[in-house]
Order: sequence, then structure tokens, then C-alpha cells
Amino acid sequence: GADPGTLPISVPARATLLVNVDTARAIGLSVGWSIQLEAELVGAARGGPNLSVQQAIDKAIDANLELAVAAFDPAIARKDVGSATSQWLPQLRVGINGELWDKDRAAAFGRTQGNVSVGGRLDQLVFSNDVLGAIRVTRHLARASDRVYDQVRLDITFRTAQAYVDVLRTERFVQVRKADVELSRANLELAEVGFRVGSSSQSEVFRWQSRLAQSQQNLVAAQNDRELAWFALNQLLNEPADSHFTLSPYEPAADQGRGWRDPALLELVRTPRRYQAFAAFLV
Repeated sequence: GADPGTLPISVPARATLLVNVDTARAIGLSVGWSIQLEAELVGAARGGPNLSVQQAIDKAIDANLELAVAAFDPAIARKDVGSATSQWLPQLRVGINGELWDKDRAAAFGRTQGNVSVGGRLDQLVFSNDVLGAIRVTRHLARASDRVYDQVRLDITFRTAQAYVDVLRTERFVQVRKADVELSRANLELAEVGFRVGSSSQSEVFRWQSRLAQSQQNLVAAQNDRELAWFALNQLLNEPADSHFTLSPYEPAADQGRGWRDPALLELVRTPRRYQAFAAFLV
């Protein structure tokens, strides 16, 4: 029965802290970690050249140091094959001998003053188990070196694609954690207002203070995971650790997965027994 006009009214006054990261960087100001957690950062988006997942893979294959080192082994192996095969080629040996006597001694011994002899020898290997075995071994080693190089190349491709996706995943996860911090902070403000007007206990305030601290801790962990993901990607691309790119989210092709809706294929997996038989066939 109280007059509504006499009821106390509490309007939460919320101050929002905004930090322009571009301006702070321009004036040489480094914003502290605690302020970055509390403030809304303006201009903090990572820029840089556009980089698709295919461009990242191509760049890693061209510039990755691990792959560049692995490329030397096949080249050396092919040199060994050429060296082993050269033993089947004709071998020409040429020798030149010469003598020069002074005039008096040549006359005393009845010899000419100068004498030059030239000789040559041509050898051709017809058959040798050792040489044939060496050629076969070096060829096998060369093919093995090529396969190792292909393996490293595929590994670099997979790791680059995985690092690219990890950066996208961690960037999105940071956004989710930031939204969680904002939600926890808003609920804390509501709990404080409720405590002041008597509609909630102080334990509710403490609960949301604890939740806000946990949300901020989760945000710091997400930001750390994001920096590690960027470092891994830049290492594969042979770029400086602080390099940044504008990544493109993966979008599957419109017809991707259409084959799994084929009636003939669905018939093969319609029952558990058919699925087991189909899985055994694939293996």
C-alpha cells in the first residue's frame, strides 16, 4: 500500500573504459595487461596482408627452412647414382713423360737433348657384381630420399593448414572469452545493485566477483593460446614471430559432401551389418 513515488530508485552508473590502441601505439604508450582486461580496446584488430589457407601452404612450401634442408638429400642421392653409374663408362687413361738433357751430357751419353713419350689406355668394364650392386643400392637410396622429401613436404602442408585453423580457432575463442568477461561484469553490477536495494545478499556479489576473476583468467589463457598459434604459423611460413595476416575463414564448397547423400552410398550404410562390411572394405 505504499506510495510508488516514495519507493527508492537505484540506477546503476556504469563507467566504460575505452582505449584506442592505435593512438597509444602512435604516442609510444604501452597499455598494461590489467587495463587491457578491463577496457574495451579500439583499433586492436590485427591487420596485415590477406592470406588464404592455400596461400599459406604455398608460402610454407616455398620458404620453409626445414623443407629447404630436406631438398638437399635427393640431390645428393642423385649425384651418388651418377657416380656409381660412371663405372660402366669407358675409362681413358693418358700419360705423358718427358726428359730434357743439357747439351754436354746428351753428347757424352749419345742421347738426344729432349725426349717426350705419350701413352694411352682405354678400359671398358663388361660385368661386375660389386658395381652392379652399388648402382642398385644408390638408386634405391635415391628413391628413398625422394619419398622422405615428399613426406616432409606433406607434413609441412598438414602442419601449415592445422596452424592456420588453430589461429582462426583461437581468435574466435578470444572473442568468446571477452564476451564472457563482459557478461560476468554486467551480472556483478546487477548483484551490487540488488544488494544495495536489499533484493539479494552479499554472497551473490562475492559469487559474481569470483566468476569475473575466473572469466578474466580464462581470457588471459585464450590470448596466450592465440599468440602461440600465431607463433607456430609464422615459424612455418619463415616469417618474423610478430608478423600478422588477415586470415580468411574456411568456407566449404557448395557441393562438398554431396556424394554422401548419393542413394547408392546410403544403401551401403543403411544397417549396422552393411556399415561394418563397407568399413572393412574401405580399410
